This record gives sequence, structure tokens and C-alpha cells, in this order.
Amino acid sequence: METENSLNSLQKLQKAEPSPFLYDKINAKISLRTQQAVPVKWAYLTIAALASVLIINFTIVSFQNSSRNSQTLELFSSPDNNTISYE
Repeated sequence: METENSLNSLQKLQKAEPSPFLYDKINAKISLRTQQAVPVKWAYLTIAALASVLIINFTIVSFQNSSRNSQTLELFSSPDNNTISYE
């Protein structure tokens, strides 16, 4: 008897109908997401800024290495380094 009541209650179920404005709400949210994308101008500016920072960084490191190499070369090539002093 109880199972028959359960089955009968299932037969009375109807298909759920969405709100009439559901499709419009979904489209509005989708269009809002596409509008929030980063403009191409900002993307190019960011890329240019990062490239500038990398170039400046590479230049600084190169100059530091070249000056360090010349100091090392001077240290090893000077004739005064062949003497030992016992002070």
C-alpha cells in the first residue's frame, strides 16, 4: 500500500519550467564576462614594459660581469703578485 502511494505520487510529477527571463540572465552574464577581458592596448603595454625590464636587467648584468672580468685579469697579470710578503 505504501509503495503504491509512492508510485502514484511520482506519476503526478510535472516537468519543471524555468523562469521566462532565465535565458536573458544567462546571456547577460556571458556578455559581461566577455566585456571584462583585458584590452589589447594594455596587453601590449605590459609586454613592452616586461621586455624593457629584461633588457635593462641583462645590460646591467653584462656590464657587471665585464668589469669583474677585467679586474680579475688585472689581478692575475700584474707583476707584483709574484712576490710574497711576510708582514
